[in-house]
Amino acid sequence: MEVLTGQRRFLLDLYETVKRQASAGKSLAQMSQELPERDRNWIPTSLDQDFAITYSEITQKRPAGGIPHGWK
Repeated sequence: MEVLTGQRRFLLDLYETVKRQASAGKSLAQMSQELPERDRNWIPTSLDQDFAITYSEITQKRPAGGIPHGWK
């Protein structure tokens, strides 16, 4: 259960961080990728792809699966 709780919290923090910055008018390139310390065990080596996917979902108002993409 700890894995699910930690992963859920990470995803919610990721979404909120991207949403807050996008709402402030920042582009993806301008965004800070700082997440709360509580997420440190759940953060992958790079957050670039996570931020890009979340930014696309927020700005296009569609889930990632419904957005044409070439993500790896």
